[in-house]
Amino acid sequence: MNHYRLSQQAEQDLEDIWTYLAQQNQLAADKQIAQILNRFPMLAQFPDMGKKRDDLMKELKNN
Repeated sequence: MNHYRLSQQAEQDLEDIWTYLAQQNQLAADKQIAQILNRFPMLAQFPDMGKKRDDLMKELKNN
């Protein structure tokens, strides 16, 4: 299993996402953050996965 570490900015972004979503539904906010966090191990293991989307932003990828 590959390990990853979030930057302080990424941690703050996740907190901001949770705070925004929780204003409407705390359970949904919890679930959304869990879904995001569950993707990180796979991204750490396969960092080159996804289709390049340089048309949106340089070095951006989606799956």
